[in-house]
Amino acid sequence: MTDDMLRALAKNNGVAQVNFFSGFVDEDYRKATAALAKDRDAAVEAFVAQHKAEGKTVTYVEYDRIDESGPPGFPEPPFKSPD
Repeated sequence: MTDDMLRALAKNNGVAQVNFFSGFVDEDYRKATAALAKDRDAAVEAFVAQHKAEGKTVTYVEYDRIDESGPPGFPEPPFKSPD
């Protein structure tokens, strides 16, 4: 988007959406994440169950970390944000 476009959006109370799911720009990544979805979901469920068994709650940060890292072999997104 150009500066003019962003200014026009702001002037008209518009919204600009940014999607950070790499599967929208890389088909191979989308296929790989879909193939590993069951394993990723199982890893998240095991993590949550372990915490519940220990009487601990799972914070969003912990949940997100395990969800994003996924199981072994989970691919890295083709784009990375600057640190």
